[in-house]
Amino acid sequence: MPESTLDLATLRVLGTNLQDGTIDHEKYRQALAALLLQRFRCSRVTLWRFVGNAGRRILRCVAARSLVDGPLPAGSELGERQYERYFEELIKSGAYVCPDTLADPRLAALRDRHERPDGTRALLDAAFTINGTAFGVLCCEQTDTTRTWEAGEVRDLRRFAAIVSLQIARIEGHDAWTLRPGGDRGAA
Repeated sequence: MPESTLDLATLRVLGTNLQDGTIDHEKYRQALAALLLQRFRCSRVTLWRFVGNAGRRILRCVAARSLVDGPLPAGSELGERQYERYFEELIKSGAYVCPDTLADPRLAALRDRHERPDGTRALLDAAFTINGTAFGVLCCEQTDTTRTWEAGEVRDLRRFAAIVSLQIARIEGHDAWTLRPGGDRGAA
């Protein structure tokens, strides 16, 4: 069985485990991030949730995991007004493929973040929707070097995003990836 088929089967099991209460939302997010790290062999995976209305949305990081450091703190935010060109392309196409973040004009507003020693040098993002509304983003990041993402990787991350969308909608609808104030990470 091809690797991507096994990974998608594992993702489906994660969704079933979340739905039947075998795992909670935080374990689901961390297992999803670990699965994406393994599948895409990237440096870091971040999972994001759109919050707010079009034009004033923010992307809030609800989970992050590094190949080297394991789980990382979540809670970072990106505002649509500041990163408008990135948001537009991501929402319009459903994916954002960037082999070199420092050379990408749509990511110019993020340059200070990407130039840091732990900054992202290449990224592959797939957005997903619930009931026609942009809801979240799965982000594979390469921190040590630029990277040309293969067409199969883009296709597979889109598949992951589609399955996650269905799982989240089925479990808790729009509140599933909300990072609650006070550190309650009970939501996916």
